[in-house]
Amino acid sequence: MNQKQEDKLDAIIDFCQDRLKSVENDISELTVPEQVVITIYSAQGLIDNGGFQYFFENDFPNKPNYRTFIKAYTEIGAKIEANSLKKAVSMFGFSDPHLDVGKRRNFLDKLDDEADFFDLEDDICGNEAIWEKLVKYAIQHIEIK
Repeated sequence: MNQKQEDKLDAIIDFCQDRLKSVENDISELTVPEQVVITIYSAQGLIDNGGFQYFFENDFPNKPNYRTFIKAYTEIGAKIEANSLKKAVSMFGFSDPHLDVGKRRNFLDKLDDEADFFDLEDDICGNEAIWEKLVKYAIQHIEIK
C-alpha cells in the first residue's frame, strides 16, 4: 500500500470511528461498508500484533458472532483469509465461542505452538494484502462527509 492509500485509509477509519461514537458505539447503526471497515480494522490490528491468540483471548464489545468477522473479510475480497478464520473458529469444539472467553482461553492454553490452529493464522497475520483490499473496498464504498 502506498502512502496516498495509507493516508486515505486512515482518514476513512477515523471517519468510521467518529460515526461509531456518534451512534453510541452501536455498530448496527452504521452502514454495511462502515461496519466492514471497523470490523476488519479491529480484527486485523489484533491479529497482526499477536495472531489468533490476541484475537481470541479477549471479548469484543457486544460479543459479536465470529461470523461477523468472517463476512467482513469475505466482503473485502479476502476469501482465503475468511476461510482460515472460519476453520479456526470451528476448531473450538463448542457452540458460540464468541460468548465464552473462559472456554476460549482454556482451549488456547491447551494448544502447543505447532497446533494446526496456529497454522491457520499464517494466512492472516501480517498479510499486507488484507490492508490493500480494505483500502480498495473503503475507497469504493465510503464517501467521507
